[in-house]
Amino acid sequence: NEKWKQYWSWKANRNKVRGALEDAYGYDCKSATHLVRLVRMGKEILETGEVIVKRPDAQELLEIRNGAWTYDQLIKYAEHMDDHIRNVAYKNTDLRKKADIKYASKLLMEVQDLVWN
Repeated sequence: NEKWKQYWSWKANRNKVRGALEDAYGYDCKSATHLVRLVRMGKEILETGEVIVKRPDAQELLEIRNGAWTYDQLIKYAEHMDDHIRNVAYKNTDLRKKADIKYASKLLMEVQDLVWN
């Protein structure tokens, strides 16, 4: 299988520090950090309507990236957040459930005009 070969090629040639962390903790800590950040951002967006890019939890995310959480902690947290996002935050959000395609298209064209001019 070509995908299997690509995976092993990537794994053999990737960042050595990242590989060492995965070997030490049994999972990809960098991917775990992205998972935690993204579910937190999703929850924040649904609950506040705001996208917080400069993370107030940056230090904790760095700790997770360096193996502070066990795999079991990560999975338990991800499952809890998934449940909360699906069954609380999404159901109670003031955000639209469907995109306004006409508005998005108009905005895209305006941004393109700004960039191209």
